[in-house]
Amino acid sequence: MIPHRAGFTLLELLVVLVLLGLLSVAGHQALHTAGRLSARLNDDGSQHFLVQRQVADWIAQAQPRRVGRERSAPVLFDGLPDRLTFVTNLPDRFGLASPHLVTLSLEPDGLAVGWRLLTDRTGASGGTRLLLPAARELKLRYWHAAEGWAERWDRRPTLPALVEMRLEADAASSREPVRVAVALRMGASP
Repeated sequence: MIPHRAGFTLLELLVVLVLLGLLSVAGHQALHTAGRLSARLNDDGSQHFLVQRQVADWIAQAQPRRVGRERSAPVLFDGLPDRLTFVTNLPDRFGLASPHLVTLSLEPDGLAVGWRLLTDRTGASGGTRLLLPAARELKLRYWHAAEGWAERWDRRPTLPALVEMRLEADAASSREPVRVAVALRMGASP
């Protein structure tokens, strides 16, 4: 007769450990999903940060496309204190993943972006989207090594080296104005 021992077999312990692991993975996923939904519902500035990063990435990838064929022709980059128009590659959710003419401006509803394919002269391939409804002020400045900061960058043969963007939320928000300096990857090109 085989003596009976108290305790669990190795197989029983392994089954319990696997079940505990599955429960912990499911619980972690549920907490992660709930946290993401909560962040969407209770905007604690994360939307502000995401919009700022997205716009900064678009500006950083601005392309020095010329208006004419001459080397001295100005690039398609029109920088004003409250509006910026430039050429950049947008992802395919904006139509085709190719160069687009993008306009960033402050509209009465908030910070908006407008776009159209660079090759489309009719504007049929474009659209507009409200990026940040809570925005109430947008200030832009442009840097060139030889000239320093400028309030305007229009009709020039090069891109600026830096674009400084100051974005302020509405008065009801307690957020401080966000100031970001974006280095253009193709900036100050001849």
